[in-house]
Amino acid sequence: MDILEKIIPRGREDYKCYDLIKYIISTNKDYKKIIENGLILDKIKPFDEELLQKFNMLNIRWPVKDIDEVLFLGGNIGGCTTMAHQLSFIIDKSYKCAGFLPILAGTKNCNDGTHTWVESPDGWIYDTSLMLIIHKSYKNEMGYKENIREAYDKLKFYSEQKEFALDDSLMSHQKK
Repeated sequence: MDILEKIIPRGREDYKCYDLIKYIISTNKDYKKIIENGLILDKIKPFDEELLQKFNMLNIRWPVKDIDEVLFLGGNIGGCTTMAHQLSFIIDKSYKCAGFLPILAGTKNCNDGTHTWVESPDGWIYDTSLMLIIHKSYKNEMGYKENIREAYDKLKFYSEQKEFALDDSLMSHQKK
């Protein structure tokens, strides 16, 4: 199985957002096997084109035109807290989870493995650094160590931020 073909949507092979997972797979055979097994068991899936399109439709307040540009430039790597927050706008009733993912320690912008991810109410972890969706039953195999869990919709100003991000009338960037 060519693992990269399974996790990188066709046409996005040159996107820098996948540089971290490419690096991990090429340098850590044990972790590569964990990801391969997760794919076989349907415990891991990629960010598919439908999710990426929804993500890209958000209004953002960054010095780029859209999320697609952030991903193309690799702005997700080392930006897990901001990226998870943005992604949460399209996953209703999601949770902000923070803690550690040891495989990230020593990688770009992540000296100690500190990490933030989104968990959906139906038990899927959305990891914007790895660009993978992992079922929470596979969390331990992947190495996630959760220290903080907060419902995004309980965070101060979250509803206003979500309303802005999803407001079709604003069109902060050219919608595709």
